Amino acid sequence: MSAKHLWLVAIAALTASLIPHGPARAGSEVLMDTSGFISGTQSFVDTFYVGSAGTLTVTLSDTGWPAPIQGLDFFVTSANTVLAPVTGPGTDVIGVGPGTISVHWFGQASGPLQLGLFGIDLQFQPGAVPVPLPTSLLLLVSALAAMLFSRRERRSQIQAG
Repeated sequence: MSAKHLWLVAIAALTASLIPHGPARAGSEVLMDTSGFISGTQSFVDTFYVGSAGTLTVTLSDTGWPAPIQGLDFFVTSANTVLAPVTGPGTDVIGVGPGTISVHWFGQASGPLQLGLFGIDLQFQPGAVPVPLPTSLLLLVSALAAMLFSRRERRSQIQAG
């Protein structure tokens, strides 16, 4: 790599550290907010532990400098399933449960330097995912409804007879 290219990389690194990726949402925890380079074809993964259910907001951006990144995509997984399929640059909001969450992103740099600058922002907002009605509570409600119905039926039989 020539001295000119090294200067470009140094300026790009400084620029990447100064690029804001968006404000944190109220009550959210910023898990990652950074910029980086893709050189040639690369993939990255970062893993986080979240202690409660909530929403994960992922924003992936291509600055287009020094050249656009081809096929810049990401996907999100838990320990045993894919939570969000492959999605291109932009913002995606994903419901997650407690546990280990992994965010994978990848792309291929283009242009004469085979170098591209991306930004990624991950924010977690606890408690935003609605909790489904547990089966035991559903069973309790249906039992109470059955008891109420049988009591009404018994009263109508007593009044008729």
